Amino acid sequence: MTVAGHTGSMCAMARVSNAGAAALAADYVDRLLVGTVRDVHRAVSRRTFGLTGSRGALARVAHDGISGSVYGVIGVGVRGAATALRELDRRGGGSALEDRPAGRRVASVVNGLIGETLQESAHPMAIRMAARVDGRDVAVLADAYPRATGDVVVFLHGLVEDDESWRRDAALTGGTYAERLARDTTWTPVTLRYNSGLRLADNGRLLSAWLTDLLADWPVPVRR
Repeated sequence: MTVAGHTGSMCAMARVSNAGAAALAADYVDRLLVGTVRDVHRAVSRRTFGLTGSRGALARVAHDGISGSVYGVIGVGVRGAATALRELDRRGGGSALEDRPAGRRVASVVNGLIGETLQESAHPMAIRMAARVDGRDVAVLADAYPRATGDVVVFLHGLVEDDESWRRDAALTGGTYAERLARDTTWTPVTLRYNSGLRLADNGRLLSAWLTDLLADWPVPVRR
C-alpha cells in the first residue's frame, strides 16, 4: 500500500539539478543581496550628501552615477549567470540535487528560508512532506518498514533542517536516537521531511493530513 493518500501531501520533491539550484540562488543574490546593499548604500549617501547642502550637489550626482553603474554591472552579471544556469538545467545538465547529502542539505536550508515563495510559485525545489528512509522519500510503507510495530513515533526536524539532521553525532552515541529506539524498544521510528519555510498553520494542516494517511496505510494496526 502506498503512502500517497487523498491529500497528496506525501509526494516526492520534483527533480532539481545542481544547476537549477544555483540558478535559484543567483536570482535571490540579485534580488535580495545586491538589491539590499544598493538600497542601503543609496539611503546612506542621501543622508550624507544632504548634510552638505547645495555644495555637495555635484559630488552627489557623480557618486550616484558611478555607484548606479557598478550595481547595474553586478546585477547584469548575476542575472546572466542565472539565465545560463537555468538553460543548463533545462537541458538536463548537472547531477540531481537530491543525489548527495550536501545537495539535500542545501535544499532544506533554501526551503527554510524561502519555502513559502517556492511553494507559491510551484518551484520544483519546493519540498513536499514525506517520510524518509536513507535520504529518499518513502513510496510504500510496508517495503520501507518491514519490521513495523503498532508503536509509531514520528521525528519532526526544525527550521532549515531535514530528516538527516538527526544523524549528527550518531557515531558518538551508538546510532541516531531513532535507530536506538528501533533497536532497544517496541517503537518504530518514522523520520519526516517537510518545507520548514511554510507558515506554522500551513505545516500544521499538512501534518494532520499526513498523519491521517500514515495511520490508514501503516502495515499493522497502530496502538500508540
